[in-house]
Formats: sequence, C-alpha cells, structure tokens
Amino acid sequence: MSTFAARYAGTCTDCGQNIEPGDEVAYATGNALVHAGPGCTLSGRGPHGETAIDAVLVAGPTCDRCFLELPATGVCGVCE
Repeated sequence: MSTFAARYAGTCTDCGQNIEPGDEVAYATGNALVHAGPGCTLSGRGPHGETAIDAVLVAGPTCDRCFLELPATGVCGVCE
C-alpha cells in the first residue's frame, strides 16, 4: 500500500490521534486514513517487517500478532 503526505488535517481511524498536514498517511480500507509511521497500531510492524496495512489487502484472516495471512488450519505457523 502506498503512503503519501496528508494535505489536510484529520483523525487517524486507528489510533484516534490527529493527522496534521505533512504527516505520512495511507488508506486502510475505503476512505479510512491511518498514520503510516510508527506509533499507530495499524502502521506498527510485525516481527517479519510486515504491517497491518499490508494485511488489509489480504483476502483471508490474518494473525493478530504478525499480520501474516493464516493457513486453512487457522493457526499461524510463525507465531504459534
């Protein structure tokens, strides 16, 4: 998912903090803006460098800890 500099003030739909013009942001789902940098749970990085923003693009359920897509068993092969 690509990020961009915010042009207008708003609110991060994940952490609820203000988004100021110039902050690096991304669209999570639909028109929901989230911070693209550290400090926001959606933009935090998992143990393998993946982000929850990346997980939004995955069709199936994802691991709550590392954000990787879960296999058919529903058990993360990395974290479990």
